Amino acid sequence: MVLSTDMKQHFSTVSSFTNKLQEASFVCEMSLKCADLGHWASPWKVHRQWVQVLEEEMFRQGDKEKQAMYPVSPLMDRNKPGITVSQEGFFNVVVQPLYHSTATAFPSLMPMLEAVAENCRLWSSAAEMKEREAKDEKEAKEEREAKEKRKE
Repeated sequence: MVLSTDMKQHFSTVSSFTNKLQEASFVCEMSLKCADLGHWASPWKVHRQWVQVLEEEMFRQGDKEKQAMYPVSPLMDRNKPGITVSQEGFFNVVVQPLYHSTATAFPSLMPMLEAVAENCRLWSSAAEMKEREAKDEKEAKEEREAKEKRKE
């Protein structure tokens, strides 16, 4: 410690200090980003509620845009699918890289990354279920229409 007062090291010490302050600031920024998307690391029920609240907030924004005669922003038109249909993509592009980078730097955060991955898996399962239901519904409709044509 006393050697840090040596003037021969002054400029490198000051430079190092500045770099370390910037690094600490960046760690805080990353932590804040993780906190902003923290619902992704929550239990499924809590995470799903957050997404529903966020989607309603976005729909209200879209309603205001319509009232003001502005074009409605993407995912904000309540007459079209909202953010609940895009969660898997949002995970792959935004959430997973953020939490992966952070957990790599701070391995004690690995349980958060695992929780985030589990929520993505559940969104994927929900999307697959909706696709299956839509396919079954389409097939049932086609079958009904075919029966109606045979009756004619």
